[in-house]
Amino acid sequence: MPIFQIKNKKTNQIGIDDFKSEKELQDVVENNLQELLGIEFIASEFWTGGIEGGYIDTLGLDENNAPVVIEYKWDQKNNVINQGLYYLDRLLEHKGDLELVVQKKLSKETTVNWRQPRLIIIAKSYSKYDQYAVKRMGGNIELIKYTLYKDGLLNLETVSTGLVVAGKPQVIKKETTDPFQKRLDWLTEEARKFYLNLREEILGIDEEISEKHFKNGVSFRLGNRTFVSVSPWKSYLRIYLLYKEKLEDPKGVTRSLEGIGTVFAARRDFEIKTVEEIPYAIKLIKQAYNSIV
Repeated sequence: MPIFQIKNKKTNQIGIDDFKSEKELQDVVENNLQELLGIEFIASEFWTGGIEGGYIDTLGLDENNAPVVIEYKWDQKNNVINQGLYYLDRLLEHKGDLELVVQKKLSKETTVNWRQPRLIIIAKSYSKYDQYAVKRMGGNIELIKYTLYKDGLLNLETVSTGLVVAGKPQVIKKETTDPFQKRLDWLTEEARKFYLNLREEILGIDEEISEKHFKNGVSFRLGNRTFVSVSPWKSYLRIYLLYKEKLEDPKGVTRSLEGIGTVFAARRDFEIKTVEEIPYAIKLIKQAYNSIV
């Protein structure tokens, strides 16, 4: 995607640059991991353990404390996806090694969520075969394309996001293997329509918003950063906001989650039980969305 700089009402296209090495790309991402991907940096060149182990380029925890393996493809390596999957499997076989590092770096109270481990590949380009392979594999494999421009401008574009469903709102078909589908099937018809109504409103905030499904609910993202999660129940929806600032909530419907265990990473949550409450819910959700734009 070309980028133009405007000077005196004239546009000049900014030229393409590149990193001098894969290590330079890795250093930039690791030093800005939270800002770029919303991921907490844990370790660089992390040894997965065992005699058949290997070194994970970058290891982090996402907003739900799930481990994230990040691998980079600076040159024409063709095996980076399979290599990443291999490291992810080795990591799952040696969970204790990561948990010790996490507790040492963050706190002894930090627990790793092993239910949704993720693999992220960052590369300059992907072939159609790469994208097809990821779709066939399923799971939490994310392909991110980077473009470095002159003057140090960096763009990250999500090419494929595993279980993330992006685009216009649509009813999820029953034959899907989506882990969230069982929860939707459990809802009453009225509750399902209620949820889909809210979903449509959230996706309507920005066409770039996508969703990531979990067993207990769904997280809505802009790029790779979650701003709200929704857990549907038979008679209501529980909404989790990832918002650090003071929330403007004149009706006082939200509560602090400090000291309360939740499935989704969040600072505040609230419930809605009727369609009439959706407009106010969207006002709260937009505050979380605006915080990551």
